[in-house]
Amino acid sequence: MDPTMNVPRVSSASFREMPSLSRLKLIRADMPTKRNASDPGTADRDLREVNQELLLAVLAAQDKRLAAESTLQRQLKALTILAHEMRNGLAPIQSASDVLGGARSIDPPLLTRLQAVIHRNSTQLARLIEDLLDASRASTGKFRLERRLVDLSEIVGQAVASCLPAMELRSQKLTVSAPLGVLFIDADPDRVRQILVNLLDNACKYTPVGGSIVVTALSRADHVEASVCDNGIGISSDALPHIFELFAQGAQEGPVASRGLGVGLAVVRELVQSHGGTITAESAGPTRGSKFTATFPRHGSAADTAS
Repeated sequence: MDPTMNVPRVSSASFREMPSLSRLKLIRADMPTKRNASDPGTADRDLREVNQELLLAVLAAQDKRLAAESTLQRQLKALTILAHEMRNGLAPIQSASDVLGGARSIDPPLLTRLQAVIHRNSTQLARLIEDLLDASRASTGKFRLERRLVDLSEIVGQAVASCLPAMELRSQKLTVSAPLGVLFIDADPDRVRQILVNLLDNACKYTPVGGSIVVTALSRADHVEASVCDNGIGISSDALPHIFELFAQGAQEGPVASRGLGVGLAVVRELVQSHGGTITAESAGPTRGSKFTATFPRHGSAADTAS
């Protein structure tokens, strides 16, 4: 007797409407079983195994779909924040332009303030665009590095000087420990400065007024490292594993306009890794501050030669 005689046939239309797991059972039940017709126990085992394999395939496909949907949602949020950032940068420039265009004469002090407004906001927009371009370069592996022997401590000092005015406006206490002349790395100084400025900017932005930021550069056995530690808003345990992903914004709370694009840390990771180094993030949770540590191979080490 044919073991498939009593298996109900399903039309293609009703088949498509069935839940995935139901379809899995029917797929196997509708297959010929002549090979195992003489051994029903073997046929049952084969049926269970195939159904398990198909179930795992469906679950894996569902996981991929959920991951794709999550990525899409992050991108949509990033576009919303990008629109706010662009508008916030363009509005003061437009206002200053209107004043300059509508006035017959402008007092020198007012002219100086308007020029400062235009310069500050245009610089911010230029950096925003550069971050987006760097994110694109990172996704395609097209970073260009102009490496040479540099002292990490000198670059730390340059990055601190760039970010210090913003910290002073927020009355934040900055502590820097970076011994000169001992932290040599083979690196692109502009890109390393970009890494540190990004970390310092984030620390300033997400640390409250009057908070503390500590910058440390030191030497290890085969690498040197620079860390930025703050007592700011911290990072949740759910967000921490994804903090370096493109468009990740899980650590940021508050109004949309106060958030970042979730681009800077992704670029930081790619830049550090392109130097043969590592980047890590630590936090005890929301309101508990955070610490970011970037490592670079020491000049002349095996890792430096490999990178």
